[in-house]
Amino acid sequence: MRIFISLSILLFAIGLFIFSCSKSISSDTSSSDKLSKSCIYLTLISAKGTDSQTVGLNVPITPITYKVSKYQSSDTTGLAEVSVSVIGLPRGVSTTYLGGVLTISGAAMSDSSSPFVYSFEISGNACNLPITGVISIKECGTISRTSPDSTSFQIIPSNTMITPVTYKIGGGATGANITGLPPGITSSISSSMVTVSGTLQNAPDSTYKFKVTTTGGYCSSYDSAFIVVTSCPTIVLTSPAGSNSQTVTVNQTIVPVTFVVTGHYTGISVIGEFPEGITAVVNSNTITISGTPTSYIYVGEYGNFQYTIQVSTDVNSYCRPVQSGGFIQVN
Repeated sequence: MRIFISLSILLFAIGLFIFSCSKSISSDTSSSDKLSKSCIYLTLISAKGTDSQTVGLNVPITPITYKVSKYQSSDTTGLAEVSVSVIGLPRGVSTTYLGGVLTISGAAMSDSSSPFVYSFEISGNACNLPITGVISIKECGTISRTSPDSTSFQIIPSNTMITPVTYKIGGGATGANITGLPPGITSSISSSMVTVSGTLQNAPDSTYKFKVTTTGGYCSSYDSAFIVVTSCPTIVLTSPAGSNSQTVTVNQTIVPVTFVVTGHYTGISVIGEFPEGITAVVNSNTITISGTPTSYIYVGEYGNFQYTIQVSTDVNSYCRPVQSGGFIQVN
């Protein structure tokens, strides 16, 4: 009988201990939940791997974005009280924080401390989180033209020497690849200098765009220029020989005078005065002079009316302006 009572007391005591422990554990869990709910969480929402990327110097990084939220959810209420900053970014890369989204973007202007390990500082109603990322910067090849601006766009007749085009390569570049040159034009590389030169050899009329691309280094750079192969302009009288200079009387219709311009040119102009009733019309590459003079006087001019057809060329062209003309004598 004594044994049964002792056993009952023992079991009652054990029960109280279990109840006490259970209550204590429950209380601790509640406290833990409250602690976790007071934290602000950062979640990477840009593509996987964007928080650890390698790019070339002065090349924009792939933007890195994080969602700043409470309770590890999308709840962003009250985040105006939170201050989020990023430390360790390379110069040229910065952050923006809008609507609970933190974005890291830009182009690194220096690679002297690469790789750049960045981390976050969060203050306000939040607890700091040990999140880091890394941006590695590699040196790209660089290229810059050292010849005059006019060499980047040359208009050259076939079988004519171009003005040499020169470039300087640097950065991580160890060489250059040149493509798109017309026949007869070649390239050479000496140390850090690239030279494009030569004489066009029976090159057909066309516009050639050549490209100089650096080789070596983490990433390449390029520059390009144009060589326009063309015939120089000419003015051809296509009406009967001698019709450009003729003598008529008042009210006598002249033989129509026509000129056609061929080759490369930038403009056609007719300079001079014509008697009343005679006109000069430029239509595309054709100039037509026609009509019937109604007087042999025009603004003080008597009898002989001289005119000039002038064709201009591009300022970068090796071709020179050309001209032709004639007169209309009205008696």
